[in-house]
Amino acid sequence: MGNLQRPYRNKIGSELDRKCEKLFQEWITKNYIARQIRKGWPYLFRKIRRIGTWQTLGYGNNKIYGTMRIPYGSFPPLYDHGSLWEKENGDRVCVFHTYNLIEGEREKLLIWAEKYNIKVIIYEDRNSSWYYPGSTWMIELHSKVKVI
Repeated sequence: MGNLQRPYRNKIGSELDRKCEKLFQEWITKNYIARQIRKGWPYLFRKIRRIGTWQTLGYGNNKIYGTMRIPYGSFPPLYDHGSLWEKENGDRVCVFHTYNLIEGEREKLLIWAEKYNIKVIIYEDRNSSWYYPGSTWMIELHSKVKVI
């Protein structure tokens, strides 16, 4: 855990950078984060096999998830400054930080998450975000499907 780096840096060495780093280190410790995965949010789902064309990402015929079709470019509503992480137990979490968490957009996010069977955690305190604390909300996406 000790060598994980925050994916977005703010004026290295500044007070803001130190605050973000502290929040990030607390988050990875609290969530038992083992590594960052350098792929997009659909890889939140473990052991998937990508099929299809550039227009449609098809995740199909695997024992755990069945068939799932995710339209190309189908990002979570409000998605901005995102990164994908893997916990020590193998579970994955996608984290993103948004500037605009207005009520209508929140509803769109929850509807989108239900469609893909994703659990959403919204940090209501903007000072919890390790991107720009006080200015952004941090949102976590977790797969509801448990891989055993």
